[in-house]
Amino acid sequence: MKRIDRFTKRLSLTVGLLLLVGLFTVGCGDDDGVGDTAAEAPAPTEAPAPTEEVAVESSVGRISTEDYVPDLEAANKDFTIGVAILGTGIDFHVMVEEGFHSAAEEAGVEMVLVDNNYDAAQSVENARALVVQGVDAVIEYQCDAPTNEIIAEIFADASIPVIAIDCPVPGAPFFGGSNTVAGTIGGEELGRFVSDYGWDIGSTAFVYLDFTPAGAPAEARRQGYIDGFKNVISGFPDDQIFDLDVEGTEDALNQMRSWIAGNPEFEFIAVGSIEDGRALGAHGALVNAGRQDSSVLVSQGCDGSAQGFIRANDPIYKGSVDYGPKLYGFNTISMALDILNGDPVPEEHFVQHVNCSASTIDQLYPSN
Repeated sequence: MKRIDRFTKRLSLTVGLLLLVGLFTVGCGDDDGVGDTAAEAPAPTEAPAPTEEVAVESSVGRISTEDYVPDLEAANKDFTIGVAILGTGIDFHVMVEEGFHSAAEEAGVEMVLVDNNYDAAQSVENARALVVQGVDAVIEYQCDAPTNEIIAEIFADASIPVIAIDCPVPGAPFFGGSNTVAGTIGGEELGRFVSDYGWDIGSTAFVYLDFTPAGAPAEARRQGYIDGFKNVISGFPDDQIFDLDVEGTEDALNQMRSWIAGNPEFEFIAVGSIEDGRALGAHGALVNAGRQDSSVLVSQGCDGSAQGFIRANDPIYKGSVDYGPKLYGFNTISMALDILNGDPVPEEHFVQHVNCSASTIDQLYPSN
């Protein structure tokens, strides 16, 4: 396989880049990173007196992923839950934040919400602020793996249980997408279009838009795409698979444009993307190259930009694997309450993925 490595940066995405995309996702956070909150999180000069200890460790892993049913009907809800969102620079993450406010209100719990603003240093600062604020549990959405090790230590030292979203935090139960499952769904969808259109395999390229600083989760999603594609297009040659390691929408536009110009031998192009923002850039390059009838694209996240193309029956943008962002709050606040009440939670609890396509979009996201 051919890999084009443009950079090996840590995950410290800017809101500006994300807005060009529409995802890894998708809205606008406060500059100070401790943004709009259900309960503001000013940093007191010293931590409040410790409250009664809650036994939490023994409840994790005492139930299987398959048997766990999230709900907000905990026996005791007299807790303050800290929520550190990844950012609000794209539609997907705006929907995640909205879901947290709705779930906290439904559950009747106090929530302290801070904005990591796609920044590793801000994430560490926010973690320390939540400790000082005296929260009982934390839901952490932060995708730089080395930074998550630091964050895990901060909360462990304070004996505060953590639930990780989408990117693992050492020692914490996980909620989020199954990157292997989601990637496989996307790859199989791409493969079906290639097969249904009757494209000549020797003249078809598979191009994947990656973001390698996200580490193992990104690699699992990528491999899922390739495996899913090959599940449908058996024996697809590895030397016709290309990886573009891109930062965001504009970089995807530029790299995809360069790739098209440098690979004229491929009459047909199947594009997979780690998320919708990068897909938006690639879509622009394909349109500019006049590839409306010879390319297909399936991405991840089903944010506002993807929904627009799908509803319009765009000839290129054929789908985006859905993650149910508005349910992130419901699922993770349920897990936090169960942990704090000593009720069993699984070590991993996954999103139920489905491809958002022309045939499913109205069920997933009814139009007004």
